[in-house]
Amino acid sequence: MFQQLPQLVDVRGSVKRDGSYQKRSLSQITGIARHHSATTSGDAFSFANYHVDSLGWPSVGYHFVITKDGTIQWANGIDRISYHVGNNNTPLIGVCLVGSSSFTEAQERSFFDLQAALRGTDGVGVSIGDVKGHREYPGHSSNTCPGIDMDSVREAVREGHPVGEDLTPTLRPGDNGPAVARMQQMLLDAGEKLPLYGTDGDFGDETENAVRSFQESQNLNVDGVVGPNTWEALEASAVKGKLAVVLAEVLNVRSRPSFDADAVAGTVSQGEAFTIMEKVNVDGSSTEMFRLKSGLYITAHPGYVQVK
Repeated sequence: MFQQLPQLVDVRGSVKRDGSYQKRSLSQITGIARHHSATTSGDAFSFANYHVDSLGWPSVGYHFVITKDGTIQWANGIDRISYHVGNNNTPLIGVCLVGSSSFTEAQERSFFDLQAALRGTDGVGVSIGDVKGHREYPGHSSNTCPGIDMDSVREAVREGHPVGEDLTPTLRPGDNGPAVARMQQMLLDAGEKLPLYGTDGDFGDETENAVRSFQESQNLNVDGVVGPNTWEALEASAVKGKLAVVLAEVLNVRSRPSFDADAVAGTVSQGEAFTIMEKVNVDGSSTEMFRLKSGLYITAHPGYVQVK
């Protein structure tokens, strides 16, 4: 539930109000609309003052405002139809990031966490494809809001991380955070041991020993630092021998690592599973492919294939 997010602050009782927004049932909610404030600063309180005093609205138009330090201000109950996307408000939850086409890492982390929690809220029916920007709604295509390419935002959400996050930063003992936890899970997937602390997100002595053990096993420079070569070896080890399970109803398999039409060698169906040998790059595409035990190739996009 979004109410348990550590960066959430409930300001519903303290922002300016002059009346109330109409109620709705949670089953009416079918989308999350992302906005930017188009300002260099601000918060739910300043936006509420403007929306009430200048626009005559009952209160701030957004359900949530994410400030530059990543604080999520909960300004309106999600059971309320607030004003943020004209003629489209009834089914939408409005989330505004303070800024103008440029947002902090903390904001993107909070948006990622918030949209995931909202989509997981009982009674709310929102898919990743229903997380859209202001300008993507009917009648708003000329708007620059939300100041970001929403295709890239949705792609990152499908891959399980905030947009713009570096998934393979250089990591050293003493570091902590989501990237460390991901690296620790990959060490476990590669057969290394973390018996005491597991994937706790802290690069301590146990993790350093596991990194050094992995580097030695891969004939890498044994320095306990996770740089490009170690990440590459971890990613290769993490998928080799695992199964690529098809999520799409029908998916092409290919004779070579290419998305060109003449590389299609056949199709596979939802639920079929294939043994992965390695992950490979595809020329001209940011999406990688898996080379399968059969010698064929299949997309590695997590929206179409799940690794188990």
